[in-house]
Amino acid sequence: MNESESSSTTENSPLINKINQPGRKTSKSLPKEISRKYLKKSNNDRNNANRSPYMINSDQILNRSASTEDLRDVAQYKRYRYYSKLHGSMSEPLVIPAHVLPRSFFFFKGDSGAKQSSIITIFAIWNTMMGTSLLSMPWALQQSGFMLGLLLMAMMMCICLYTCLIILKSEKTLGLKTSVEFVDVCQHYLGAPAKYVAFTFGVVAFLGAIIVYWVLMSNFLYKVGKFTHDHTVITPDNIPKAHFNYSTIYHNARVVGEKRFPEVICHKHSNMNQTSPDITPSADNSFYNYWDQRKTVPLYLIVVLLPLSSLKSPTFFTKFNALGTVSVLYILVFVIVRAVQWGPHLHFNVPLAEGPTKLYNFGFPALTGILALALYIHNAILSILATNEKPENNTRDVTVAYILTTGTYAFVAVLFYSFFPLDKSCIEQVFLDNFVSSDIMTFVAQCGLLFQMTTVFPLLMYIVRIQILGFFLNRSDYSYLSIIIHNIVLISAGVLMAIFYPNVGHIIRYVGSVSGMVYIFTLPSLVKMVIQYKDQSLKPTSILIHGALIGLGLANFIAQFLVAE
Repeated sequence: MNESESSSTTENSPLINKINQPGRKTSKSLPKEISRKYLKKSNNDRNNANRSPYMINSDQILNRSASTEDLRDVAQYKRYRYYSKLHGSMSEPLVIPAHVLPRSFFFFKGDSGAKQSSIITIFAIWNTMMGTSLLSMPWALQQSGFMLGLLLMAMMMCICLYTCLIILKSEKTLGLKTSVEFVDVCQHYLGAPAKYVAFTFGVVAFLGAIIVYWVLMSNFLYKVGKFTHDHTVITPDNIPKAHFNYSTIYHNARVVGEKRFPEVICHKHSNMNQTSPDITPSADNSFYNYWDQRKTVPLYLIVVLLPLSSLKSPTFFTKFNALGTVSVLYILVFVIVRAVQWGPHLHFNVPLAEGPTKLYNFGFPALTGILALALYIHNAILSILATNEKPENNTRDVTVAYILTTGTYAFVAVLFYSFFPLDKSCIEQVFLDNFVSSDIMTFVAQCGLLFQMTTVFPLLMYIVRIQILGFFLNRSDYSYLSIIIHNIVLISAGVLMAIFYPNVGHIIRYVGSVSGMVYIFTLPSLVKMVIQYKDQSLKPTSILIHGALIGLGLANFIAQFLVAE
């Protein structure tokens, strides 16, 4: 039977469901049995949807230079025709299995020619890299010292940008028409073991993000609950009846006209300045027996987040992606407002009560570890750039995005650090913890971040789930039991860290150093040298430079264990 005959036969096959959806490009047909068995469409969807027959002219494809994807489509189409013949008896066991169907059967394709401008690409990269590390940047700068911290930020930006561009250019050397991930590039040039290494440490970065999210959400939920309780239960009428603990709160002694600076908290010292009562009822208050930041609140989050994370398709939460940008903008406004209220407090080599500003500090590995995660986009950069309207501008767009991202991190870190009115060692790992719980701007920030993280967390869990279960089970449809078991394991890790080690800055630097050692420093350098070796362009200078990068990644990881906590 020639191809034209097979096409006409296929169009009249009982397996074909001729439908076309108005306003969409025509896609491939779908067997009625498959539609009932796998898609479970509603009646409205069946009435409105419309697809044209599933046909592939294999002769035309094979007569020209066919890509791997073309050959796969031809083989898939021949299997489809084979099952169509077998199904003549309408026997259920002979219905075409789901894994034989093209993936496009299960969704309507959008415009395949849709591209995004350089502005959108730059913003997408910036938005992807901006994360919870922003809240720890002032603390990380304090750990490294002012001048050394600025130098390390510039150095880490250059290293991360360089290795990211290596990944970008390595894809082109494969000569494939279809887009690939860096894991595939590693497998091609470094062998199968590199694929498993890249997969493992890519997942580690996501696991670290899940843990950090759980610790931060526990923190914010506790503060929001405390603020609400203190402003609804504790009123001026019953304040004398309440019992209070006293924590050290520092009021800046400098006064500008009639204006006094806002209260900030230092948890490290207790004899630097005057103290005043923080309206926090003592432990004998029944509310705080059940509302504890480390003992109870991390467990309360399970009630909400475990069901949300167990949804098979969390696409609903993607509608809240814009909240990430809103949160970053609010943090920028928050820091600017505080800086205006406080005024500059940089004092180099001046013996003031709050201590001199240090130009360098031996805790600098904390900054490099955090930056390794803050500037980490290496496992997603190829996917983001796949739809760039002008691929020839990819290098420029990535460079601009890295400069903007590093500039945003540096802006928050430098501004908060420079204007913070107390000893710089008082800066907390989450700088919002430096403000009293009754501060309105801090409360708004905590509410917004809590809601935003609640919508992002199920997406993080979904990404890790499809990576882990897909890698080990080699399938995309999972039972609810496997999903729940997977979620319980990951959430348990977050709960345990929130209870026993709620140190966000330290968690970020450990995760960043270990994932960055592999994905930022090592794998791109090895791929670069292998490509040069195959092109017979590998020189001793290149070996020295890329070997030094690998050594820096290892040194950055080891140095994290030498920093005092």
